[in-house]
Amino acid sequence: RRLLELLVARADANGRPLFPPKLVTAGALPDIVVASPEPLAGTTTRRVVWAEALRSADDDTRARIVAHPPAPDDWAAWTALGKVIDELHVELAKAELSFAGVAALGLTLDEFPDEARWHALERVSEAYVTRLTTLGLADPQHARTAALATAPALPRPGTATSADGARPPELVLACVPDLAPATRRLVEATMPPRAST
Repeated sequence: RRLLELLVARADANGRPLFPPKLVTAGALPDIVVASPEPLAGTTTRRVVWAEALRSADDDTRARIVAHPPAPDDWAAWTALGKVIDELHVELAKAELSFAGVAALGLTLDEFPDEARWHALERVSEAYVTRLTTLGLADPQHARTAALATAPALPRPGTATSADGARPPELVLACVPDLAPATRRLVEATMPPRAST
């Protein structure tokens, strides 16, 4: 907000029109870079779908994640669990990790007693994605992962992306002390290639 105020003041002082940029936080930046073919699921939707995926899991899978599950009709408690899993999913995605990826990394440790739990979370994650697909929605973290997998094909500023000449947005980073690894890779993938010397 303060940046926009400064831009307005500068434009006014110079007597020039202002076409304000779209200002977003670092956390929202991936959604600007990645264009998902399906609408992205919002926070509330994701939590409810995670809750249903966990609630509907087989007894063994569910028990490895939550030892004492809520009553089947206690939706407040299930949604609270969905919130926890969604937040974990988001944090792992920032480091380009999945639940299965954590389980694989655990095998490199001398002791890792939670391998079965991470595999159970991966099975719930698969059910979660299937349910979102049925709703015609995409998971934001999976959309970003898919974009990273095709990073060389991401549109770069100054290049047309369609027959009507639509161009990807120019990115300007300001006051960003650090970016999550996944976000950094997405930004780097959209930067114009450096000229060879």
